[in-house]
Amino acid sequence: MSKPDSCSSINCNSEGSDYCQECSHLTFFGEGKDKAGVVHYWTFSRRFGPLFTDSKHIDIEDQPDQDHPCWEAFEEWHDKRRKS
Repeated sequence: MSKPDSCSSINCNSEGSDYCQECSHLTFFGEGKDKAGVVHYWTFSRRFGPLFTDSKHIDIEDQPDQDHPCWEAFEEWHDKRRKS
């Protein structure tokens, strides 16, 4: 598993490490291009899943529906992250 960008867990940090692999507090920042070349951004946590954002990782007000091309970019990123 790749190292998260953020972990807010008190338990992980108190054990002297940055995070634990099973932690639900992990947050990853991701980005990827869809087939049209449009870049999409998101944050991802195991607890809540992806939340699509702007390039500064500020949540966008209207989250895309399941047919939006951003999901392809997210799935590709997520598959690579899980394998690393």
